[in-house]
Amino acid sequence: MIHEGERTQESKIKEIYKFNESQKKFKKELSKRFHILFVCSECGLQILYQPITEHNKYERLDYDYDDYKECFKNDPDFKPFEKKYKNLNIRSWGGAEKICMDCGKGLFADENTDNTCLNCKGKNIITGNEINGKPCPICGTEFYEGIKLQGYDAYETKIDELRDFWWNKYRKKYNVKKLLPKIITEEEIKEKERIKSLTKCYQENDFYVIGNKNNVIRFEFRDAWLKGFNIILEWFSNENGKLTVFERHSMELTEIIIEYEKIEKIIQIINEHNYFEKRFYKKTFGLDGYTFGVEIKIEDKYKELAMWGIRSGILYDVGMLLLEFAGKTFKDYYKYAW
Repeated sequence: MIHEGERTQESKIKEIYKFNESQKKFKKELSKRFHILFVCSECGLQILYQPITEHNKYERLDYDYDDYKECFKNDPDFKPFEKKYKNLNIRSWGGAEKICMDCGKGLFADENTDNTCLNCKGKNIITGNEINGKPCPICGTEFYEGIKLQGYDAYETKIDELRDFWWNKYRKKYNVKKLLPKIITEEEIKEKERIKSLTKCYQENDFYVIGNKNNVIRFEFRDAWLKGFNIILEWFSNENGKLTVFERHSMELTEIIIEYEKIEKIIQIINEHNYFEKRFYKKTFGLDGYTFGVEIKIEDKYKELAMWGIRSGILYDVGMLLLEFAGKTFKDYYKYAW
């Protein structure tokens, strides 16, 4: 992933090693943490409680509800189910100290509420150790004793299991027939694995551009929910190149051969903005919730640049031209695009 800021090759490598070491330390700490996961047996609402322990320095509550309607609403057999749930405007939050069981809102440490919900003005406010036996704020079903989980890996495994379970349960509630498994050939399996390997490499290999023998431009767009798309353009010398586009959420991947004449247009934009020599980044905190970033290596020149909330300049120009090469528009990959 491209990180916000401006980096030379030397500073990029240093930060990669620093980040990897911090991740190892963080994962070690996560493995020691203890959680209790409360899951409503009727609607699937999940409330994750982190109590104070030797390795948990503070209490924390996370809240997550998904009715999977977006997954099924366009199916020809879709029918809304009869049970009327409430408080569906509050779907998720994290890091709260308490929860209002009347509406599902989290109450945070910096909120002076006098034990009154800021959303519904109710007084039914509790801490995580009081959830067992309380009615669900969405459907009213009482919560059973929570699932005890040691370490974050155990939590992620359980969440994956629950996601599959509730997806299938809501599929039945919406009257959607289960899709029959598609029979695929050995060649299709190999191609699927190749695409999976490529997308993982493009997204997660921080050395992909730096260590590449070809010239490379890696463009990335992501929003506050880490959804977005990536475009990789690779070429050697004055030859035609390959453009690879993939959308982060669906992992749909497209590969296109790009004539060198088009690549020259990108190089021209890079030179016009004096990309490798000019200092672009000023430390700011954007409120727009999206980031543009490019990582470029041409011959012996390298630079990475990413900024929040921009709508013009080198990052925008490069990204939009690469999308044009792919026969796409910004709105094709990001529905909130201007």
